Order: sequence, then C-alpha cells, then structure tokens
Amino acid sequence: MGDTINKISSLFIAIGLIYIVLSCGCVGEPKKPTVTVDSIEFKNINTQETNLNVRLIVDNPNPIGAHVNEISFKIFYINENGELKYLGDGEKNNVDITAGKNVLDIPVSLSNKELIKALGENVGKGNLKLEIDGYATVDLKVSNINIPFKREKTVKLPDGINSKLEKLKSLGIGFDIRDFKKPTITVDGIEFSNDIVIKPSVGVSTSGVDVGVSATTENDIHLKECYLTVKGKGR
Repeated sequence: MGDTINKISSLFIAIGLIYIVLSCGCVGEPKKPTVTVDSIEFKNINTQETNLNVRLIVDNPNPIGAHVNEISFKIFYINENGELKYLGDGEKNNVDITAGKNVLDIPVSLSNKELIKALGENVGKGNLKLEIDGYATVDLKVSNINIPFKREKTVKLPDGINSKLEKLKSLGIGFDIRDFKKPTITVDGIEFSNDIVIKPSVGVSTSGVDVGVSATTENDIHLKECYLTVKGKGR
C-alpha cells in the first residue's frame, strides 16, 4: 500500500514539474540565431590572388547547440556611382555551434585583376567600399532555417598589399590579352628634311598638290596612308 502511495505521489510531482516548466516558457519554439559580419582582414598576396579573412559572429540564443549546414556569401565593391561590382565569394559548411556567440573565420581569395579595377574606381588610395551579402542555413533540430546577413564596410588595404597591387598593375601580371584595348595613333604633325623629295600621287594644279604620304613610328607601328595638300605653283 505504501509503495502505491509513493508511486502516485511521484507521478503528481512529475506532472507538477512539467506544468511549471511549460508555464514559465522554458520549453517552446527555438529562437532564431543571428549572423553578423564582424571584420574583414587582408592577409597576403601572390601574383594572381589576394587572400583575406572574413570573420562572422553567429549568436545562438537557445540553451542548446545547433548545426550550421551552410554559410555562403558574395563580396562586392561599391564604385563612385554606387554600383555593386562582384569581387569574390566565400563559404563554410557543416559547423557545430554552441549556445551563445560563436566566432567563424572564413578564408577568401580575390582576383588581383578585379581588385586593381576596384581600386581604380574608388576615391581614396588604398580604400575600398565593400558589401558582403549572404545567408546561413541552421539546423535547430526541429527545423532548418535560412538566416540572411549583409554588411557594408569601408576597408583600407595594408600598405604592403596596396604597393604590390600597384607593381602588378605596372607589370601587367594577372591580366590577359583580352584586358587590353588596342591603342590609337594619330598624326600630330609632319616635318620634312631638306633631302626629302615629294612626289605627287594625284594630278597637279596651280592651287596645290595632293600628295600620298606614308609614315612609320619609332616602334615600327605602320600608319595608314594619309594625304597632304602642299600649297605652291605647279610646273
């Protein structure tokens, strides 16, 4: 009899505890974590790419940990006209996070060619106005949720990286032939030495002579034939 009473008492105590837990809101729908961009740090540079680190803070307000299936983002620079130009992207997959704030460092490689273009379109030497736009997919055990994040930030490139980009730009390293436009050449003036004989290629008149002229620059770039009118008397 005594054992039965003890069992009934234990059952009522358990039910009471469950009621207290539910009524105080300790158990319910999990809260949505947040993702913020904490910092962007440039690390090093080679002939083709510049490497940097993007630090994210994932704040999990729930009392238990969670699993991040995927983090993905794109990096843009903002030119003087306010236009977004793509620079690169970063990602990280399958990360376990704890309750509270979690620091995630994500390495990113950016094309030197695109960085040089970005620096040329921004005011302030060595400064870049960047925007990071991405999302994280978090598994909260009961459901998967997508968490968007975005941040605009002006960063200053380290002097060492900035000077190396300037040097690469002057050497043309990191570029291919499609990045270069054909130069144009115009004839600014023509000087004749005393020993040059001009032979007209078209009829002569007393008002002037149309003379066919060809020329070559010092770099052996041949110019198209042009015509010169020489004023004088015909013979």
